[in-house]
Amino acid sequence: MQGVTALLIGLVVRAGFASGVATPLAPLRVTVRELARHNNTLEIEPGTEVIWADVHFETIWFRPDRRGPHVERNESGWFRAVFREPGVYRGLYTFTGIWGRGTLHRMTVIVKG
Repeated sequence: MQGVTALLIGLVVRAGFASGVATPLAPLRVTVRELARHNNTLEIEPGTEVIWADVHFETIWFRPDRRGPHVERNESGWFRAVFREPGVYRGLYTFTGIWGRGTLHRMTVIVKG
């Protein structure tokens, strides 16, 4: 039985490598304050899911292109995106707060490579 289990695990691992699937990293949850504290810049590893987990975020936007992230809302209502490729991604966000709402702020996500 151990031999069959090892074989199945080996096939699953090889299938993962062949398809380019990497082990998922823990999501990075960020709030408006944390983003501001880091000068609106995040440094992450390839394959990281960023979750903008703050009710104050109104909009998250990155230029759409083939290798860039696709921003969507998750089941909790937070914005999320997975950054698969190394590079520098420049985006915009708006948030609500004591200063009002809708002001555009720049954001940079650096995916190490």
